Amino acid sequence: MSEPSTLLWRLARADWLQVALVLLVGAVTLWFFAPAAGNDFVMFDDDINIYNNPVLGELTWARVQWAFTDNFYMPRYMPLGWISLVLIFQGGGLAPEAYHWVSILLHAVNAGLVMVVVWQGLRLAGRVRGLPTSGCWPLGLGVGAALVWAVHPLRVEPVSWATGLHYVHATFWALVTIAFAWARLEKTGRARSVRLVGAWVAYLLSVLVYPVTLGLPVALWIFERWLGGRDSAKRFEGGEESVCRWREHAPFVAIGALALLANVLMRLRVSGIFSSPPNLEGFSLFERALQGSYSALYYGWRPLIVGEVSPVYDQLYAGGGITGVKIVSLALVAVIFFSAAFAWWRRRSGWAAWCGAFIAVSVSYYGFLESPYQNCDRYTYFPSLALVFGLAVLGLAVPVGGARTVAGGSALAWWVWLAASVPPLMPVWRDNGRLFNRVAECLERADAVAWYQGRLAISMARGGELQSAVSKIEEMRSVGAPNFLVERTKSDVADVEREARGGLRLVPARGWAAPDALVSNQYALHASRAGEAWTARVRFERALKIDPGFHDARYNFAVWLAAQGEADAAWAHYAVLAGVKPVLLDSRLEAVLLRLIYNAACVTGALATRDQCSARLRAMGVGAEVMGLH
Repeated sequence: MSEPSTLLWRLARADWLQVALVLLVGAVTLWFFAPAAGNDFVMFDDDINIYNNPVLGELTWARVQWAFTDNFYMPRYMPLGWISLVLIFQGGGLAPEAYHWVSILLHAVNAGLVMVVVWQGLRLAGRVRGLPTSGCWPLGLGVGAALVWAVHPLRVEPVSWATGLHYVHATFWALVTIAFAWARLEKTGRARSVRLVGAWVAYLLSVLVYPVTLGLPVALWIFERWLGGRDSAKRFEGGEESVCRWREHAPFVAIGALALLANVLMRLRVSGIFSSPPNLEGFSLFERALQGSYSALYYGWRPLIVGEVSPVYDQLYAGGGITGVKIVSLALVAVIFFSAAFAWWRRRSGWAAWCGAFIAVSVSYYGFLESPYQNCDRYTYFPSLALVFGLAVLGLAVPVGGARTVAGGSALAWWVWLAASVPPLMPVWRDNGRLFNRVAECLERADAVAWYQGRLAISMARGGELQSAVSKIEEMRSVGAPNFLVERTKSDVADVEREARGGLRLVPARGWAAPDALVSNQYALHASRAGEAWTARVRFERALKIDPGFHDARYNFAVWLAAQGEADAAWAHYAVLAGVKPVLLDSRLEAVLLRLIYNAACVTGALATRDQCSARLRAMGVGAEVMGLH
């Protein structure tokens, strides 16, 4: 059959057009999510993972060792995830925009990669299964699939939230894995082997960043078996290699199995801020099956019918144990599973392959080890790839003519509706106040609402808004919050104030410092003693950004700057401290700091600062022979 010679068909075959479309999709994605770069850190795991993480600092061999060997701090084995945060810290310190920009840019790259792998998959399906893949329609399907996946309300949480970077990063390497794995199918000999090794390495990197892609090897195997149909050794036209080889998939399975084992052991080992996983007596196998069935259906329909969006949802949390919804979910999953298995056994059905692949890529989020469990938007980041690819393959079957026009128009309208929901959701992750207010609006259970109101009260206290925190506690009482939650929140807020007052060597002007600032000051001192200059600087700056009135940190920072030879910067901080004297500085501490600044100024030739220090010391009555002045 001769190829068509229309202008549109020739344009669709042009490599430059495909590159332009990839760049266009990346640019559109970047435009939608760029406002998230202005978001701050929030007290929703950002404190644990980033700004109050005691291990986060400069890239050193000790930190690399910790990343690969720690089995206590986090219930996930994610060494490359930690190292990626260390690298961002190395370049941007604790500036929230550094972490957000990395996530946004990586998400834009992922959008382009989604388009590439969808085109790959459609081309393979066309060549092996006999589906039509010529003309502009497959290009349009690739663009549509990428945009529906990338510019979607459920992408706001993982991209706009600093801790969500792990999901974006792990998915990047998963997409690289798919691209290499599918590229090898059209090659033979050395070219095939090189792409296969690339896929193995990329998959290893993905599971070491964050274990959200554990089921990818199974999904790849199902797709390639589907390509081969009943004859698993079916060959590509003009090629000599089979579509699916067990020995090529064995390393994928081995990597995934080892990563699964490591993460299960980590989850069983970790304690402290994370509760221990429930045993079979408290969370039976039947209850786990019910919960997993509900989650499987949830991640299937949720990206298609978005509805209300929130960082957490109340369904499973509110319906713990055996409920009618979960029983119906289990029955539906059983029907779908056995129907798909039969269709797969009979004729390698496409919809059966899709069901198997979707279960494989989403099974990590079924909550088999957790009770109570909450379904979150970020959990759809990777599994949604199976959904959009399935829709794209389905689109190949739409006949040429008016049907494609209707299908394309409907898909465009659906995406516009989805995309319009993205900008209003972006401010939700702007700061603690907006985030926790949104959570409280979306939850229905009184105790769940009260719990998040309590989190908001503690966040207000940490920010110095004690009166607002007290008002929030009274609001919890007015909405009928359980008494134990109210009392616990009061105790936590009191601890915040007590810790702040007791942790200062110099009393700030407003009476206390936010605990997050105290933590940053403490970590800065540790880094200074360890000789990690960049980490110390970033931590001191973070402490003063959180609480500019935290003069203990300002004094410590001035001392540290003087020791680094930065006399002018140290003098600037001293001037702030001197402006609120005599409350903050006694003569002994002031003299020590001035001498350090003076010596640094002499070494670096900062004459003006040297003279200012000398004049101030003489005015204090400190003798030149005592202070070492000349």
